[in-house]
Amino acid sequence: MGILQSYEPNLVRVKPGQCWPAGHASGGFALMGLMFFAAKSDCRMRLLLIIPGFTLSWVTGLFQMARGNHYLSHTSTSFGIALMVIWALEVIFEMSLKKPELRFK
Repeated sequence: MGILQSYEPNLVRVKPGQCWPAGHASGGFALMGLMFFAAKSDCRMRLLLIIPGFTLSWVTGLFQMARGNHYLSHTSTSFGIALMVIWALEVIFEMSLKKPELRFK
């Protein structure tokens, strides 16, 4: 089996609709959450922390597209979902810092 070839049909379950969203790319997009570790005012540091996750996710997403396992829409949707989750977590975290009664115990 070559690098860009698909798996043998009897090796994995192949059912329509089981390839969305892009799981490999989602793992890389999750790394974009590293920007939490930078101060909100330090845009340069936040950008430097986002780049590894963004790059890794698009490399794995493009690899899966080259193999024929995903479409561009799968990876871009995963990117959008990851951004929304990261944004929501950041909002929740900031709210918990402003209101002590909202902190997790």
